This record gives sequence, structure tokens and C-alpha cells, in this order.
Amino acid sequence: MSQKINIAFYGKIKNGADIEVVKQNLMRITGKDSNTIDAMFTGKEVILRKDVDRQAAEKFKAAFEKTGAICNIQSVDQEDDLAKLTMETSSTRQQEEEPPPIPMESCPNCGFEQHFDTECRRCGIVFQKFNQKDEGKKPAKAAPEPLSEKMQEAVAKAKTIGQLSAMQNRRRYNLRRIFKLTRIGLLVSILIGVAAYSHFTQSRIAGWKETLDVVIYPINGDQTPKTEAYIDMMNVEQFAGVETFMSAEGASYGLPIERPVAVHFAQRIMELPPEPPVTKSSLAAIWWSLQMRYWAYRHDTYEDSSDIRIYVIYKALNDKQPKMELSVGLRKALIGIVNSSPDENSDRYTNIVIVHELLHTLGASDKYDYGSLSPVYPEGYADPDQDPLYPQYRGEIMAVRIPTSKSDFSMPAGLNDLVIGEKTCLEIQWCKKDDNQKDNQGDP
Repeated sequence: MSQKINIAFYGKIKNGADIEVVKQNLMRITGKDSNTIDAMFTGKEVILRKDVDRQAAEKFKAAFEKTGAICNIQSVDQEDDLAKLTMETSSTRQQEEEPPPIPMESCPNCGFEQHFDTECRRCGIVFQKFNQKDEGKKPAKAAPEPLSEKMQEAVAKAKTIGQLSAMQNRRRYNLRRIFKLTRIGLLVSILIGVAAYSHFTQSRIAGWKETLDVVIYPINGDQTPKTEAYIDMMNVEQFAGVETFMSAEGASYGLPIERPVAVHFAQRIMELPPEPPVTKSSLAAIWWSLQMRYWAYRHDTYEDSSDIRIYVIYKALNDKQPKMELSVGLRKALIGIVNSSPDENSDRYTNIVIVHELLHTLGASDKYDYGSLSPVYPEGYADPDQDPLYPQYRGEIMAVRIPTSKSDFSMPAGLNDLVIGEKTCLEIQWCKKDDNQKDNQGDP
């Protein structure tokens, strides 16, 4: 029958080990919370495993001591009062000072020096049986002398130092937790504040009871003298077509306000905005949106208030024609980014893209196929009920292209060739869908 063994822990750690690191390691391998682990370092005996065989005990001891802590293997009926007394008087002090070395003892038979165990690793005698055999031969041990007054004062001082050290370690750990929770709370507060502001602004805009102020911010995207000279010659009249288009389309839907938007022109911005994320990750999009809001806050060159901000980045384009795929409209942030060319011939296309991204900020969705760029039927058609259907003579602003056949399209010459379709009208809340109204369905 194999001998049963207990594995005990007295709060000891290896020389040079950091007690906080050891505690973190123990929390990880045991799954216990910090309070439970702290209670193991009081110096009192903690039984980690009970009534196990030697092979299992050695395996557990090796795994446990990888954390930096030190455990002892004991036989079930062995009482290690001396070890307990030593731990109670010195365990608190070892957290402040260097941990004490692991105790060694000599085999009473062969004298071999080894760590505390139940049997000799050289001659194999079992210490308990050997001691019982020679118990009658050995003289009785004298009772230990009482500690002197100075020694008692030293022990009390060591306990006090240990307790203060434990309190300091716990205070540092609590401060780290407080700082971490503070950072998380600050981030959550910012997100809640942004969401509340966006909801309030969107609710106000959706009412269409007052004119929205749209501000155009020019940016020299390629930092060339040609682009700089072009921006110097710009004025708000170049964007008058945006106001005219929105007013005409609003009137066609019976919008009660005559001037839905008022376009303003701000001073140029010298720094480019943050690049949109390459991946489609929602977290990346949220982070970029927050960066964009902060960048827009720091680079606001318009002195009065604004509802929607459109940043037009002027840089040389190969075909001098802005593309919707290179531009962005953020609904909740009410920010649009348009890429354009510093050329007078591109002004009419720039206004098309500005209106397209402006409507994105108001809730409108794209109505063209992202693969082929062809308008989607019927919501991407200006006249989906036209007979014959092709060619269309106007385009839907959120599809931009004008269908000339089922698989082909042409580009509009300007905003006069485009309209706001019924679905876009519903999305920007210019009109409401009747209960009996049904969307056109089917393929042309």
C-alpha cells in the first residue's frame, strides 16, 4: 500500500521572485480571485493536495513551483510544527525583504543533506519509522527557552513591517484597477455623449423645419502650386448649383421649406483628414469615425455654426472627374469627404458628388451595383415607369449614372440631368410612405 502524502504551502516564494507576479501566476493556474490568493500568503499552513501518492505529489509540486511559489511535501501523519512556527514569525517579513532559503535537513542514518521529505533520497529510510525505532535511545529534548524581550520586540516589528508591505502592495494593485476602470468609463462616456448628440441632431434635421447650413471646406490634397492657385480663385458661387438642385427637388415633393440647404464656403484647410479604413471591420469604422470627428473639430475654419460639413480634397485626377467610390458620407457625424480635381471643367461633377455625399449624411443609400456600377432597378432609375424603359433621359442622384440599356449607362452632364427618386425621398424624410403604397419590384 503506497504512502499518502499532503502538499502544504506556507506562503514562501523563490529567491528573487516578485510576490505580485507570483500571485498573478497562481490566480491564472488556479482560477482563484485575488482575495483568495492573498489569504494563502498569511504564513499559515494551506493544504493544496491531500492524501495523494508520491508520484502525483511530485508532479503537482513541479507544476506549482513554476509560478515562483514553494510548496512542501509531507506525510499524512507528520506534524511540522517547527515549519509552522517559522512561517508565522517570518512570512510577513519575507514580502518586504528577500525570501528565506528553502530549509535543508540531514538524514539521521547516512547524513545526506536534502530538502524536507518523508524519506532519504540516498539510503531510502523512512524518517518517521527510523525516529520511532531510536526514540528510546535518544535523550529527551529540552524545552525551548522563552524568547528574550529584545527578540519578542524584533518579531513584533517584523510582523508590523510585513503587514505594512502587504497593505502597500494591495494599494498599488487597487490603484491600477481604478485607473483601468477610469479609462474604460471615460471611453464609454464619450461614446454615449457622441450617440446622444447624433440622435438629437438627426431628430432636428429630420423635421425639415429650418434651412440646414452646409459648409464647404477646400483642402489642397497634392500640395502643388497649381492646386493652391485654383483654391485661391474659388468662391461660394461655384457651389450654387447644390442649393438650386435641393430647392427644386424639394418643391417637386411639396417640401414646406423653400430653401432646404444654404451653402457656405470656409477657408482652406492645410492638413488632410484621416484615411478611411481599408478593412470592413465595424470596430475599425467606429475608430475612424471618432478620429474623423476629432480631426474635424480641430480643423474647423468656419467662424459661424454649421449643420453639415463637406471637405473637398482637390488633387490631380487622371480623368479629372470625381468618383463616388472615392468619396465618403458619414450620417451620424454629418460629415462628407469629396475627392475632386483642380479644374474648372470638373466643377459640375464636383457638385454632383457633393449632393450625393450630402444626401448620404441625411440617410440616403447608394442605388447602384458596387460591382458593375450600373443603376439598380427600380430605385436607381429616375423614371422606372417609362415606356419604353430605355434609354432613360435622367438619372437618380444616388445612382448618378443614366441607364441607356439594361447593361449600359452614361454619365450626367450636371445636376440638371439628375433627380431625387421616391426611395431617396423617403430615406431623407422629405415624404412619407402611404400605407397602401408598394415599391416597384421586378427586373426591367
